[in-house]
Amino acid sequence: MCELERYPVLLNEKRFVKFAQQLTDVKLYGYKEWFQHAVLPHLSSSLTSFSITANDALSGFFPQLWQQSPALQKLHIATFESKLKLTDEVIESLQLWGPTLRRFYLDICLCDVIELGLLLPCMPVLEEFILGEYSIIKTGGIMPIARSSLPRVRIIYLGSVKLASPELNVALIKMISRHTATIQGISFSTRFKMNIEVLRILKLLKNLVVICTKLDKQIQLLEVEELIAARPKLKPTFPAKNHWERVVKGHTLMAGNVKKGFFNTDDTSRTWVSSCFRELECSLRK
Repeated sequence: MCELERYPVLLNEKRFVKFAQQLTDVKLYGYKEWFQHAVLPHLSSSLTSFSITANDALSGFFPQLWQQSPALQKLHIATFESKLKLTDEVIESLQLWGPTLRRFYLDICLCDVIELGLLLPCMPVLEEFILGEYSIIKTGGIMPIARSSLPRVRIIYLGSVKLASPELNVALIKMISRHTATIQGISFSTRFKMNIEVLRILKLLKNLVVICTKLDKQIQLLEVEELIAARPKLKPTFPAKNHWERVVKGHTLMAGNVKKGFFNTDDTSRTWVSSCFRELECSLRK
């Protein structure tokens, strides 16, 4: 039985239509076909936040969504289908949303330098740019972030950045140097180990309050302490020296204005980062 048969389209139900027109935040997990027929035609400019997790083609969906809701501020696109990539029409829709988009979360397997290069320059008010765990980003993918001005970007989370290499570290240094005045939170995947050059460049981030990354084994406690001294807002909840020693020995640096302290295992990293960024968001709204 197809989606449309299991979940009847309520096109003639006035209460349903009114409900859809008043939506401001939609999170869609599956049932895309039904949503596209039953809800999408009734969405309005009231919708400012949209999240979709889908395992099939997105063709035809986003152009229609843009027609109905052209002023999205938050957009989350996730898929776990390894062969699914952003089509030209999806990229065009993302570009059209660019002038209003403040939070952009992309979690797809095929995300390359061309796509990011086409998208980021169109997002002048972007504050949060997040590539999820399934978005495999290589050295070339960092460069569009480094080249784009993104004058308001506060959070950069690269969930699946590749294993460290000299080329990748150079790209990261360029990216961080480009956004020293605005970045407040930065995170890299558990597969990446930050080297000393990248760690030192973090001292230039004037407003840094949250960081989550693994460290190269050559980095010593003194280097971490120098970073904290340069950026006092990174001071952890438990600042005792033995905690720092444990962090460096575990080769995971997680610090910032959060209540949870340190976690040194991959299993808790995602939860920690989420809570960090949620708290950062809340504190900035006050």
